[in-house]
Amino acid sequence: NVLEVPHDAKIEAGLDVADGGGDESVFTVKRGGKVLTQVWWSNVDTMGTCGRAVQLCNEWKVDVLKVDPIGIGAGVTSRLKELNGEGIIKAEVYGVNVAEKSNDPFKFENKRDEIFYGLADRFKDGEVDLSAIQDSEELFSQLVSIKKDKPTSKGQLKVAKKDHSNSPDRADSLALAFGIVKESTVSVIFDDIREFPDDDD
Repeated sequence: NVLEVPHDAKIEAGLDVADGGGDESVFTVKRGGKVLTQVWWSNVDTMGTCGRAVQLCNEWKVDVLKVDPIGIGAGVTSRLKELNGEGIIKAEVYGVNVAEKSNDPFKFENKRDEIFYGLADRFKDGEVDLSAIQDSEELFSQLVSIKKDKPTSKGQLKVAKKDHSNSPDRADSLALAFGIVKESTVSVIFDDIREFPDDDD
């Protein structure tokens, strides 16, 4: 089945910035539920990563760019916002801190839990099309490595903490791209969140 894309759907992107070492910076572009491309690079400094993001934003005519501003991503997010203000890129740039409190604190402790449960829900409903990604094996491997954790003492749903020795950069970028920017609070929400898939799904 071909995933239909609403005619008014914006082109959105998620940028996960490498913290160094063997990590990758990953830029994912999507329109509606269809992923248009996913590009990754490594061993590039922050301004080099900014430059690559600018090129990709302009190449794909990105309307909304969501960046994880934690750690080294803070400088990249700040610079990209400046470049938007200067008219170098038209994409509106939002910093999405996945460690912050979720939009639904009764159900999720932080935005990372909310994002990945929401992404899992979209996959279950057939609302994500990855067919345009040529080399998707590593992305799929990272997605299935993300496990649910036991609930918090408040009953909030949890995703297991990241293994920083093998960071799921491509999965993180995909999740950011599918985050919905809530204009009033500039945060990430997912509608109709249900159960995270079992490990053997």
